[in-house]
Amino acid sequence: MATVDAWPSPFGIGSCHVRNRTAEDNGTWIPQMAAIGLREFRSPLVGWGTIELEKGTWAWESLDRQIDYLTAHKFRYGILLLGNAKWNKLDPPGSLPVNNIAGWADYVTAVAKHVKGKANCFEVWNEPPNFTGKDQTPADYSRIVVAAHDAAKAVDPHCRIGLAAKSAHVNYLEQVIRAGAKDKFDYIVLH
Repeated sequence: MATVDAWPSPFGIGSCHVRNRTAEDNGTWIPQMAAIGLREFRSPLVGWGTIELEKGTWAWESLDRQIDYLTAHKFRYGILLLGNAKWNKLDPPGSLPVNNIAGWADYVTAVAKHVKGKANCFEVWNEPPNFTGKDQTPADYSRIVVAAHDAAKAVDPHCRIGLAAKSAHVNYLEQVIRAGAKDKFDYIVLH
């Protein structure tokens, strides 16, 4: 089992989506990264739509294979919380799930319980404002950060929550913090 101690470095490695869908995808490049001494991996595939296929029905097999693969290669990893479940009709695809905060919180709770003892860093969303709805605001992102923080910390009070932004949108972070995410994150991720 991978240790979940504090990461010694703020730098880790990630991949494009097509190199991170499965353990087999990871096998096309992780061995080379391990060979040069890298040990911090951003996240196996944990999107809401890939984990909760139907409301209350969880599919952990692919994630567990990735976790086992990364652990075998001595990588520590975080968890990237993002996306919408296909069954969530309250929010359009490609948007923050602000109309189904309860469903989002249930997803975060289930993931936090599933990875407890294996991972303890939870990054909320990928590069916002990218991959958010056309009219969604920093306040909308703040709502899902707060919900993720509260849900994950209820499972593991020592876990860490990451606030994220596209590197060119640092002002977005300020707006998110002012909109309610203050004191609801432990680190910031820029790409």
